[in-house]
Amino acid sequence: MTAVILDISRLISRVRYATPSGVDRVEMAYARGLLERYGNDLAFAAVHPTGRYGRIDRATALAYLDELEARWAHSENEPAQRSLASIMPWMVRLLPRNGNVGSAAKGAVYVQTSPHHLTNSAKVERILRCENARFLCMVHDLIPIEYPEYARPGGAELHRRRIETVTRYADAVIVNSAATGRSLQPWIAASGRTIATHVAYLGTEPLPPASTNVPDGERPYLVCVG
Repeated sequence: MTAVILDISRLISRVRYATPSGVDRVEMAYARGLLERYGNDLAFAAVHPTGRYGRIDRATALAYLDELEARWAHSENEPAQRSLASIMPWMVRLLPRNGNVGSAAKGAVYVQTSPHHLTNSAKVERILRCENARFLCMVHDLIPIEYPEYARPGGAELHRRRIETVTRYADAVIVNSAATGRSLQPWIAASGRTIATHVAYLGTEPLPPASTNVPDGERPYLVCVG
């Protein structure tokens, strides 16, 4: 079975927050899905908020995933942002270790499903070289480039750097829709490389049964999808 190393940098960077963003949920879903598929053969790694890269102790990574999911499930009882003092124990426990870097079998795949640290192409190159692994990453969208008016100031340039890193180093790319894949294709073509793209839709896990309560027909209501 192929050795898989999952980057959980994004989840570690969100240690202070009670509620997840969409990207947080995606990284968690891939962590759970890859754990189900690969079990003990799945390794965890991250770029820590201190900037240090390395492997994350497996037991610590699993405990942290459980902690985050419990926090998300009871976010109404949590402060929106925890104090630095309160998260320091996790920050220390989640410090990467370099002992196992590069220990995966030849042909290992490094999986990253968030844009975390993709603006730093040199760091990505060092990680892949140290791990001697192929790179599978996920592109969520190119909205900051295509619609910069909806991004933060400077967001378009930052996202260009991320996409350039992807097209420079990725061996394959996951996209969350065919539309995202089409937006990415000109960047792949400009890179001169051949990079396979695979569409993997989000939110396809089974949902609990919907409520049978029907809104009063006389009162307007709003349906939110997403």
